[in-house]
Amino acid sequence: MTASAQSFVVRVLLIAATAAGPPVVWAQEGGDAAAPTGGARAVSVEELVKRGNQERREGRVRDAIASYGKARDLAPHTYEIRILLADTLRRTGDAARALPEYEAALSIDPARHEAYAGKALILRAAYDYEGACALVQEGLAKVPPSSRPDLLLVLAETRRRQKRLDEAAGLFRGLLESRPADPQAHGGLARVAEDRGDLAGALRGCAS
Repeated sequence: MTASAQSFVVRVLLIAATAAGPPVVWAQEGGDAAAPTGGARAVSVEELVKRGNQERREGRVRDAIASYGKARDLAPHTYEIRILLADTLRRTGDAARALPEYEAALSIDPARHEAYAGKALILRAAYDYEGACALVQEGLAKVPPSSRPDLLLVLAETRRRQKRLDEAAGLFRGLLESRPADPQAHGGLARVAEDRGDLAGALRGCAS
């Protein structure tokens, strides 16, 4: 299987990570697949990603991390696997291990938004609001227009947590101009109203 075909398959699995081929052994890019030893059947990258997705759905997060890690070792230059592993590590609170995975993803493809967003969420959780915003701004300059709303949501919520409510409200409203039904933007505006003590505005935002 070519590297481009491998990336396509893994991308499909990333998009369908909430869903559960014949096994194909994929080598690391630029190398040959290692032969299985001791009569053990080699497990493909595709199988490992499917296994990790299933484990994550079942709440077996540590097992999912192990599966994604093995897939990463077999295909270290595959962006989607780095993001799957990084996001799962971040959601377990393991920022120290998630950060290098996001950084590796950025080095593989700096024009995609997921790594900027994930790394910014880690910085925000550590109360490094300006660092998070700077990273999002860097991403906004590099990602295509279709991905900008996902980063703007991170930026808007970060500004809200900084109590920069006017700026946050403006960002959320700007998002709603392009995505009027976006529930996260509506929820963000409701939280801004609540922060201002505007209960009626918060309720209107929640009902939108």
